[in-house]
Amino acid sequence: MAMAVMVIIKGIQWLMTAATIYQFIVEESIQSVQMGIYICMQHNEYEEARKLLRYLESDLISGLWDFNRDWGWLAPHCSGAFRDFARATENSIKVYKELLGMS
Repeated sequence: MAMAVMVIIKGIQWLMTAATIYQFIVEESIQSVQMGIYICMQHNEYEEARKLLRYLESDLISGLWDFNRDWGWLAPHCSGAFRDFARATENSIKVYKELLGMS
């Protein structure tokens, strides 16, 4: 019985770690895309910056919100930080849209 409980606890720990790592990977992807937008704007590649911004808004942020809503309970120690990160990214999207004339 004790062994079964130990296996269940280890499984839950593994799931919590996997959820945290996935959210971290999505966060890093978001930061990379934001850096790409910045670099494109510095080199006057505004159309590429707009493409990246659309990808950021339509896929990455919505993916982070969806995952956090559905699986965030597996990583309660990180869930709030990722929600704050998503909100901050949404604010930066508004600024980039204004700078790129997409408002």
